[in-house]
Amino acid sequence: MREVTASKFQRVEQTDIGEEWNGTSLTYWKSVRIAFFQNKAAIITAIILLIIIAMAIIYPMVSKYSYLQQDYKIKNLKPSMEHFFGTDNWGSDLFTGVWQGAKVSLILGILIAFINLVIGMIYGGICSYYGGLTDDVLMRIIEILTNIPLLIVVILVNLILGRSIFTFVIALTISGWCNVANLIRGQFIQQKEQEYILAAKALGASTSRIISKHLMRNVISIAIVTITLEIPNVILLESMLSFIGFGSSLLSWGSLFYNASFSLVFYPYQVFLPALVISITIICFNILGDALRDAFNPHEVVLKKQ
Repeated sequence: MREVTASKFQRVEQTDIGEEWNGTSLTYWKSVRIAFFQNKAAIITAIILLIIIAMAIIYPMVSKYSYLQQDYKIKNLKPSMEHFFGTDNWGSDLFTGVWQGAKVSLILGILIAFINLVIGMIYGGICSYYGGLTDDVLMRIIEILTNIPLLIVVILVNLILGRSIFTFVIALTISGWCNVANLIRGQFIQQKEQEYILAAKALGASTSRIISKHLMRNVISIAIVTITLEIPNVILLESMLSFIGFGSSLLSWGSLFYNASFSLVFYPYQVFLPALVISITIICFNILGDALRDAFNPHEVVLKKQ
């Protein structure tokens, strides 16, 4: 074999680079943040939601009225500067009642959506990772749960455990996580075929580490969008079930509707004004969820040159 010496090599001077990148490199989360703040509709809806949440927390504490405080001398008053939404048939201030009910409805919506998301991510991750017979058995369980009408589940849970806030949470989480599990399972199946999962297996990573450190982390954007869109669904379900008498035992938007429904014909403002607040809240959550989905999608993110 010939000896390799430095004399056999020729030094080449550095040539000019054809293109240069003068911009700044952006991380994934920074690009998401920029794309989100470029969406004016998302900013407006986020501000409205913050105002609604602030009103639900602060207004019942500073208001001189309470919805549970009844005064028949001022019943069925029209909206005025003293009573912004008027009063109901029992003399309760409706504006205060809306924000007292908003606190319960928002807390229930966020809590139940979060529980459904956690259960759905764990269940969907197990289904997709193991596959085969495990996936078939677990998916059949989901099909059984989703085919049981929600109203029957709520009635049975109320009959067994009695009506309470704890019972309501259990009733909406028995099958509420199934749709989330299906969504997460599809994302996991797509992610587990990627090369970085194969590399983690080759390095000896355990199943729990692969699911928690790799798969979960790469579907966190889907989880954020899912919980944002799940909250208005839970609020609607809570309002519907409370209206028919199977909701939570606390004052919420659904129970507020139930109390006002007796005066719908003669005093329609007692229903329409609270319904306007609920509709705005649900629409804002849906718009915010769509905006987050666009921002997390790298094919939809359009960045302006800084």
